[in-house]
Amino acid sequence: MKKTPVEPTVSGPVRCEECRNFTGTSLTWGCSKGYEAPHKYVYFKDACADFAAMTRDELIYKRFRLNAEWVGDADIKKHRSTVRRTVGSLRSTLDQFGQYLSSDQIDAIKQARHALDVLGDDLERAEKIARRVKQDADARRELETAARQTKLVLAQLGVESIDAATTDEVLKLAEDVSEFAGKAAKAWWAKTTGKHESSFGFYINYNLDELIKVLRQSAEHDRRAKKQRLVLSIGQHLDKLDDSWSSSPKIEDFQKFRVFQSDRRKIAAMARPDAAAD
Repeated sequence: MKKTPVEPTVSGPVRCEECRNFTGTSLTWGCSKGYEAPHKYVYFKDACADFAAMTRDELIYKRFRLNAEWVGDADIKKHRSTVRRTVGSLRSTLDQFGQYLSSDQIDAIKQARHALDVLGDDLERAEKIARRVKQDADARRELETAARQTKLVLAQLGVESIDAATTDEVLKLAEDVSEFAGKAAKAWWAKTTGKHESSFGFYINYNLDELIKVLRQSAEHDRRAKKQRLVLSIGQHLDKLDDSWSSSPKIEDFQKFRVFQSDRRKIAAMARPDAAAD
């Protein structure tokens, strides 16, 4: 039978850390209502007109939220299993040895079993909260990452938005990223920086060249979505350069390589026979 959640009640002294208006931590004071700390270390008050008691779910969320943002319910699930096994062991103890135990011992075991039962229920609810917290955190991190990586692409293209960049400009940038992972770029980088080629730790994902090909062959009406996917892939690669090791190529090296390659192409174009005829 599903137990009804027990909501905290306010009676006597109040614990500030169980109030919705508390903005601090277990070690620091903070109150959205502007009250001063009742004590340097212990946040209890005899009474507070603005005390707003957290619900049980809110208290559970507060207890597990930081870890839950990264690991979800994995750790809580382990704790709940341990608690449930302990409850089962206590129940078995009463079944097997109840006749040898005093009434005080039986009461103590029953009280412990009940307390652990409640804890198990709290942990079960905490699992659901933790899963939701991680899903929300993952979605937020994914959006933040995409925004940061898109910003890197915009900086390379010199535009305010992806729509302001032409398909050819995006394709050219993607091709330059792909080329920067090649042998010629590695040799250029080693010669330019004086570092060994073995330190050149930049590689492209297998799908970058495929996305370039797909966008190049796509119909006009279908290009916007495919261009966006290519931009995200470019951003992921630029992110590697923006957060590379000290001995690995940086995004500045990529920018210099683009200029170097552009100059080479211009010189090569000028040397072609048809250019001379013009």
